[in-house]
Amino acid sequence: MSSFLDNGDGTSVQIEPVGEKWIGRKYIELFEWYKKEKHVLLLGLLENMGVEKELKHSILSEAQKSTNYGEIIQKLKTVRDMETNEPRLNPGDDYIIPSNAGAIILGEEH
Repeated sequence: MSSFLDNGDGTSVQIEPVGEKWIGRKYIELFEWYKKEKHVLLLGLLENMGVEKELKHSILSEAQKSTNYGEIIQKLKTVRDMETNEPRLNPGDDYIIPSNAGAIILGEEH
């Protein structure tokens, strides 16, 4: 996709981490922020961004802190089914931004 959209004018598809302040907020809020503040187009999110082993270890560490067995089982299922670096292009406006997400943007290279 990057090659398709990069025509040599300095505009390309890029991925950058989503700040902690956006976690749990609606996609439309991040979309509007990128548009107004950074003057780039947010194409979507890259979910579970990072190294698979590190992400799974982090989730399992959080599960160990819980005394709620239902929560522990849910976290184990999450780790089992997790896909790393999974693109979610153009999610709905009300889509809630998860942790470990990256912003897929179309804009000028820095």
